[in-house]
Amino acid sequence: LQKTVKTTSNTATYNHIPNTHYLSKSVGSTASLQGQTVNINCEGIRTIDGVQTTWYRVVPTTGDPYWINATEFD
Repeated sequence: LQKTVKTTSNTATYNHIPNTHYLSKSVGSTASLQGQTVNINCEGIRTIDGVQTTWYRVVPTTGDPYWINATEFD
């Protein structure tokens, strides 16, 4: 699966989906990915107080995978 990051995206990327049972930390920003098409290898759904948000795990050509909120893609 491939998706394109919005040209206006400027939010944190994470090593795990934030506010889940994993300890997540910010590992970068989508600012450097604006307008780029990235490879996705996993979709995650986070539910907090009944509200679901979708996250995608991006697999870069080099380095470790990271998670981006689905709202940051076209």
